[in-house]
Amino acid sequence: MTLATIDQAVQASPAICHNYIVTGKTASAASVSKAKERARAKWSDKAVSVKGGRWGSWRIAKQKQYLCGRAGLVYCKAKAVPCLTAASSSSGPIPKTKPANGRQSKPIN
Repeated sequence: MTLATIDQAVQASPAICHNYIVTGKTASAASVSKAKERARAKWSDKAVSVKGGRWGSWRIAKQKQYLCGRAGLVYCKAKAVPCLTAASSSSGPIPKTKPANGRQSKPIN
């Protein structure tokens, strides 16, 4: 399967998303693109620490946004709703989980 085919399969799979936004820690770099790249990695780390290993994919997250500023270096935070797809799971069906607030998760379309 080629990379393009994998991307198409993930995009076509229905997403199961949490109903809250995860905000990663602030990342810094000399360029905007590098600061955003680092912010995405920090967002992924946070999503995994809060929800588990399969929830850390920025590519399939919803409501993605960056909060960036410059003070010598560029500083960015990444925010998004963590999601899963059937294609993102190699270990069986998508688990039914509850967010930290105890409410049942709902799909975001």
